[in-house]
Amino acid sequence: VACIVVDVGDTTQDPGVGDTLRAIAGEDVRIEQLAVGKTVGVLGVEHSRGDEVMRAARAALQIMQEFPQARAVVSNGHAVTARSNLAGEALDRAARQLENAQHGGVRLDLHAAAALETRFEIQRDGHGAHLIREDLRDLTPRNVVGRPTPTVGREKEIALLQSLYVEMLRDSFPRAAVISGPAGIGKSRVRSELIQRLELAPVPPETIICRGDSMAGGSVSALGKALRATMGVQDGANHHDQVQLVKRFVRARLPRSLHFLGAFMGELIGVPFPDQNDEPLAAARANDQLMQSRVRMALEAYLRTQAGRIPQIIIIEDAHAADDTTMELMDWVLGCPEIRICVFAFAQPEITLRRPNLWAKARKATIALGPLPDDMAERLVAGVLPNCGAAVTTRLVRRAAGNPFVLEELIRATSEGSHELPLSVLAMVQRRLDRLDPSVREVVRAASVFGRTFWSGGLCALLDRAVDDDLVSAEKEELIYRQTSSNVAGQTEYAFRQALVREAAHASLLAEDRTGLHLATGDWLESVGCVDLGLIAHHFELGGDRGRAASLYARATQQVLANFGHMDSALDLAQRGLRCGAEGSERGQLLLTQAHVFNRRGRLSESIEAAEESAKLVPPASDMWVEAQRLLSESLIESGRATEGDARLSWALGSKFSHKLSPRTRSLLLAARVRALIDLNRTAE
Repeated sequence: VACIVVDVGDTTQDPGVGDTLRAIAGEDVRIEQLAVGKTVGVLGVEHSRGDEVMRAARAALQIMQEFPQARAVVSNGHAVTARSNLAGEALDRAARQLENAQHGGVRLDLHAAAALETRFEIQRDGHGAHLIREDLRDLTPRNVVGRPTPTVGREKEIALLQSLYVEMLRDSFPRAAVISGPAGIGKSRVRSELIQRLELAPVPPETIICRGDSMAGGSVSALGKALRATMGVQDGANHHDQVQLVKRFVRARLPRSLHFLGAFMGELIGVPFPDQNDEPLAAARANDQLMQSRVRMALEAYLRTQAGRIPQIIIIEDAHAADDTTMELMDWVLGCPEIRICVFAFAQPEITLRRPNLWAKARKATIALGPLPDDMAERLVAGVLPNCGAAVTTRLVRRAAGNPFVLEELIRATSEGSHELPLSVLAMVQRRLDRLDPSVREVVRAASVFGRTFWSGGLCALLDRAVDDDLVSAEKEELIYRQTSSNVAGQTEYAFRQALVREAAHASLLAEDRTGLHLATGDWLESVGCVDLGLIAHHFELGGDRGRAASLYARATQQVLANFGHMDSALDLAQRGLRCGAEGSERGQLLLTQAHVFNRRGRLSESIEAAEESAKLVPPASDMWVEAQRLLSESLIESGRATEGDARLSWALGSKFSHKLSPRTRSLLLAARVRALIDLNRTAE
């Protein structure tokens, strides 16, 4: 178990520490009062989730923000005896540490310190340790030739972003910034430095990191995936357990009157709740606009509640490749008044072409990162190669042309004795890959097939061999880094440090090898329960299995419409599936999706054509057939052909099919016909 003891001092009033602990640490924390002003919370009493000590540490840090004059202790123990005895041991150690705790500080016993030192910043002393703060995920300092490199030449941009955060704290109105620049220009470095500085601010934020990914299939948004990680929801986990996890997460953070929004958070993150006894959810699934409204309401309620406790920072990496759902939800959030949140999007310059009106109504700053000045580049060279001569430094700086990533690659080449400096970053990265041990290079190339992120188990499946040693070597070569958590249960997750490295590795694969690896990747993602059906379908398409790809694209379109109802993503997935040569009912499903989107977009002739073809491909009187007839008649009516629309509905409700229709599908057709009759002024009927 993990114990957290909070001492707010002698007081005659309950300050609500227990309620705050439960809201932060989760419903499974057992709360008890030790004495006046002293509250203890114990996690892992009923069962262990494996993260008890980390949750206790996070709770302690947040408690200090809400009760700055309090003091707290976190202790940890192993379940080797009865539960009560174990809790007693941990409490004894916590009591001893509390004697050394200072007001506004958090103490750790030696066991907790050992468990937390790789994830939190701590300061050890002779009695235990002080808990300082949590290390942010994926903020590992970038090393060059084994040395950490400083952030140079970006002080002005970082200061501007810090000022936006300060302004947001002052007036509680959301702020946004779009930071753009070509690959390698230093966006990730600015992001890391910014977050580290904000963590040291008088009022530090909580950070959510979303990642745009061109490899993603679109059925689960980048924001949805980030929130899955925040909630601890993993791909491949039991669906019932996922639903319960989302329920607990929402109930611990939202007031009881808003607990129903848990189902809509589930829609956003790809954890659909059952709707048999949930009328609001069932109604929303039948109405796209209502679903979008409910999801927005759920997201706003969650962020508003969290921001009331601690300011929120949402980082969107590779925003130029981010999905529409994520970007549009951020637009909605940025328009919400009195919510302490900043959204920082880091993107390549093409974002201005893809999204020319991005967050146009928000309080937004736009920052274009330019080339690194020569004097700053020289500082970078001197920091890594202190004995490098002036002539070599000048040559490196000129070749890099102000691109920090290129400069770092050139520094590596120079440190290895290479005098044949590359003409492009891609060429440099390719040569760097070629210098790897063959087995390490094979692993890096296979990893590139997954996209920016990948998993050790997936590589084992693709290559049919152990890969751990090669991954360690690739990490030492500063090509990849290990994530601190994984979106796939039981798997170690890695990511490429730079998209260019991944692209170079992928480009180096032979066409026939690339095809086979994409196919195997799709198989593995499917086997571990990946929720992004569009992503799996994309791999099967690239792997040449167009039949499986088409089937998954058909399912993915329904996943998108059910989870949030985003039309662009659904239409894109449908078009992909049709290009794969979908046949029969799968083609009918894809056409039905097209008809749905075309109808909502006012492209009525295209909707009519798609719905007519869909109806011919699916079984008569089936749910898809009824939906096709309904959409067809609706599009006919909206295009001014109400008589034809009514005739189509009358035919579908006729004796030829009536005995096969379910009560639900019959009611859908009847409701559609009512509208047609009203348009025809035949109200009596």
